Formats: sequence, C-alpha cells, structure tokens
Amino acid sequence: MADETINFFMHYFVDHQYGEVYSDRTRYGGFAWNEAKGNSDKAGYHSIETGYYTYLYGNLFYLHHPVVLHYDFEPVQINREISLTPVAINDTNLIISNVLLNGQAFSDYNSTSRTLNIPAGTGGQFAVTFEPRTVNTVRETATAANKFELFQNYPNPFNPTTNLSFVISQSSFVTLKVYDILGKEIAKLVNEYKPAGKYTITFNATNLPSGVYFYRIKAVPSGRYAENFVKTKKMLLLK
Repeated sequence: MADETINFFMHYFVDHQYGEVYSDRTRYGGFAWNEAKGNSDKAGYHSIETGYYTYLYGNLFYLHHPVVLHYDFEPVQINREISLTPVAINDTNLIISNVLLNGQAFSDYNSTSRTLNIPAGTGGQFAVTFEPRTVNTVRETATAANKFELFQNYPNPFNPTTNLSFVISQSSFVTLKVYDILGKEIAKLVNEYKPAGKYTITFNATNLPSGVYFYRIKAVPSGRYAENFVKTKKMLLLK
C-alpha cells in the first residue's frame, strides 16, 4: 500500500484521540449513512471482521503459517458432514492439517475437502488447524532456458510425493494445476509471474487416493506478441 493511501486512511477513518477505526465514515469525515445505521456497534463489528480476515489471509497466504479456528457444535441425533470454509474463496491449496475435539485428537475429517464427519450424539469444542498445502519451488538459475517445456514428473508412479519440472524461456505468468481423472481441480501449485528459468516443484499427495492425475501448465509470456504455452501430462499415484 502506498504511503499516500495509508495517510489518506489514517486522516479520514481513525479517531486520533483513541486510535479507533471507523467503518461508517465518508472520505470527508461525515457519516456514511446516519446515526442509526452507522453507529459505534457497526463500527466495532466491522473492526472485528477486518481483524479476523487480516489474521487469516495474512497468516495463510502471506506468511504461509497455519491458523487454528474454534467451532462449537452441539450434539444431535444424526450423522453430520460439515464443510468448513474459513476464507471467502474456494482455494484448493488450503487444507485441514489437524483437528481436536474437547482437547483430544479427532481423526474423522477430510483434509482436502475441509469437511468434518461428526457422528450422531457427538458434539463439543472443535479446534481446527488450517494451513496452505505445502509445495516446494526451486529455480535452477544456472539453466539457460531457450524454450518452454513441461517435463514428466519423477518418480512416476509415486507415493506420496513427486517432482514436477518446467522451463520457461522468458518472464511469464505461470499457472500449474493438478486435476483428477474427472477433470476436477485438485491443487494449484503455481499462480504467479516467474522469470525465465527451470523450476522444480514438489507435489505432496498424502491426502489423495490412488489413481491417475493430470498436471497442466499455462505460461503467458510478458512479450506483446509471444504465444501462450499450454501443456498437460499424466501421473500415477500408487499407495
């Protein structure tokens, strides 16, 4: 965020005596709605909401740290499958890595779909740890990249990790995704600009069942007239 943007925010939206952030002010300092709808209760609610999402997005997608969220589910007389979506995006790289029920290990959950399977009559305090799916990206700077290429993963078949390598001949926006046999996106391993070079990524399929998977690269070069590079390869997970 530019300094002038920060200064603008601090000038119009912060109480300079107490340091509180207003959510119901216009850029000129007046109320955005009125005294009834834009009040201290609403300002407090949005301040808490802002802090919550800053904590989640900052730790998960900027610092790449796990976060623990707490859920309270009352026991009912039916089996339940509860989907947990702590962030406002459908991010396939976010997984559940650990669950505690009333302080004890709870194992009946699906890590990749982020669902809890709660049996009838079970309830209490669930502490759920979310974290980004771990992938390691290594750029081999010594490699002289003169073409675009996607290599066969190694080892193949694999269990549970394998290495995916690709070469880009010029700076490009690169996406590298993994799909199951039905074409459903399983993981997004790369989604960013990268300079020319050769890269190797470690894909961890610990929480996936055995079967055939596909990985697909799309590189959009920064050059105005350069053609996009798209390629797909198949890999086999055996457990």
